[in-house]
Amino acid sequence: MPLLGPNSYLPTTREFVNHWQAANVQLAALSRPPIVLKGGVTQALLAQKVGELEGRIDGVSVCVQQEQLARAERDTLRSDSREFLRRFRVGVQYQLGGSKYATALPALLPADAKESDFRAAMTRALALWQEINGLGEDEVAGFTPPLVLGDGTTLAQATEQVGYAEATFARVESTRTQSDLARVERDQLCIGTIKPVLKLYRTAILNAFGVDHPIVASVPLLSPAPGSTPNAPVVVAHYDTQTNEAVLTWEAVPNAAHYSVRAAPGPSYRATEEGVLATLSADTTTYRTRQGLVTSGSALLVKVYTETATGNEKGCRALRIVRP
Repeated sequence: MPLLGPNSYLPTTREFVNHWQAANVQLAALSRPPIVLKGGVTQALLAQKVGELEGRIDGVSVCVQQEQLARAERDTLRSDSREFLRRFRVGVQYQLGGSKYATALPALLPADAKESDFRAAMTRALALWQEINGLGEDEVAGFTPPLVLGDGTTLAQATEQVGYAEATFARVESTRTQSDLARVERDQLCIGTIKPVLKLYRTAILNAFGVDHPIVASVPLLSPAPGSTPNAPVVVAHYDTQTNEAVLTWEAVPNAAHYSVRAAPGPSYRATEEGVLATLSADTTTYRTRQGLVTSGSALLVKVYTETATGNEKGCRALRIVRP
């Protein structure tokens, strides 16, 4: 399997470990020493790196899971924050209609608005509420402070709710940072340590056996064979409001061995951040998921890849699906 991204390093490195072991067995049968690379790197050391990579991949998975949980809570609170802004606007318009306060209200944001926009709108609402509560009696005709919303919410309660939302938004950033750091550690091991060893082994196997030996022909690839890149699937996506699922459909691609559905946290799709949602057979051309779509405004960034039997792949353009 060629090296095509973070997801390919573990299976490819395992292939090299197994190939190296088979080469050492053949060398032993010829009473020759095993292959040892420059710097004293042995097959056992590469096998050890496989274990380390498994640990770092697991570390990424744990961090991503924590980030997904934080994002799900954020999306729910974003929906709650929008409802708070709606109730605040209604309360001010009803109790202080015609005053300058009714014209200074923060806008009612769309469900998928940025976190920074929600933060700014809620902060503005609390500041306006505090100013309203400081009014003198009859300073606005027909209104006696403090302002209490129609459902009984007070400024103190709203301040506590907004504080919790702020903490949740901050937790999303914290978990994202932890995910990024875990990916950096994984990629440093892959690109900085493992890949140079794999490249050097391909040279060492030639030196040990010669170009015409069968074991040389079976050495794993690091790059796809020329002309082997498949076509990317042409994917159409929509949100099914009846089942509350994202739906992906595409036409079958020639020479596809299977399809890989992957998602990234965003806000933009980066291949280094993607994770596999599903691996589907070549005769499957539709996929449904609720991944990350917990409430109105939640978004899913997804790609579908064509994968061939030789390990090459090509992904479609990134698709963003938003739950209405």
